[in-house]
This record gives sequence, C-alpha cells and structure tokens, in this order.
Amino acid sequence: MTDPTSLENLHDIIPMAPQPLWPPAPGWYVVAWVTAAAAVWLCVTATLRWRKNRYRREALAELALITRGNNTAWENLALLPALVKRTALAAYGRKAVASLTSDNWLAFLDRSLPTSDFTEGAGRLLVDIPYQPNESLASRDPAEAKALVRLVETWIKKHNAEAMPPAAR
Repeated sequence: MTDPTSLENLHDIIPMAPQPLWPPAPGWYVVAWVTAAAAVWLCVTATLRWRKNRYRREALAELALITRGNNTAWENLALLPALVKRTALAAYGRKAVASLTSDNWLAFLDRSLPTSDFTEGAGRLLVDIPYQPNESLASRDPAEAKALVRLVETWIKKHNAEAMPPAAR
C-alpha cells in the first residue's frame, strides 16, 4: 500500500492560462467614456475662456506698447484713459460703460476690481490726464506714473465682469 502523504505522490501545479487583455471588462469602457468626456469638456471650457479673455491679452499688449519699458513717460501715459475705456467696453458692453464719466467712471472701475484705488488713489489720474498739457504732465512725480500703470495693469488682469451688480451692467 502506498502512503498518501508521501512526497512521491506530489505533482506540479498546473497554472491557468493568462487572461487576455482584450476585450476589457465593462468597467473599463465606462472609465474610458468618462475620461474622454472630461477631456473634451476641459478642452472646450479652456478654449471658451481663452477666447473670452482675448480683449485682456490685447489690452495688456497695448499697455506694454504704451509704457515701452519706461513707466514714467507721462506723454505716453496720456493714452491710458482711452485704453481703460476700450477695455471696459469690451468687457461690460456699451450700455453699461459708454455714458460713465468722472467720478461715476472711477466708481465703476472700483466696483469691477473691487478696490478704492481709482476713486481715492492713483486711479484718479485717469480723469485728469486727458485734460493736462504735456508740460504739466512731464513735471509730475514718476512714482505716480508707475502706480497708475501698475493699477491699470492689475485692473486689466483681474476685473470681473460676472461679479458686477446688475445695475452697473
């Protein structure tokens, strides 16, 4: 009689055949569709955001041309009020922006950032610059010019048209 516990009765384990990689399990189809939909959604929203902010890129490029590395040339900075107005027209529309002047214009800019730098700070110069002769502008402090350029650049980059109250639109 043979001993059932004998090592001579052992046989090699026969491994199972490996599972094929294709077709995948149904869960992988779901993962693939969700990933593809998310990728398409991200591409579409990024493209729409990029197109929506075109006016910002153009305004920043024009600001760079105006300053040309010299933030203190007041003669060049006389172009800033028109640049800010055109940018606001592109962002908020003619109905909300075109009729604004003086303190109402500065208050609108403050609400759109939000800050008080236009009504109480360097931004006040936006309503004064167009009416100043070049000689009086040239005698102004260069630090004021730098502060104004910095404020305008910040406004172009960060103003939020969606956050404006309906009355201002």
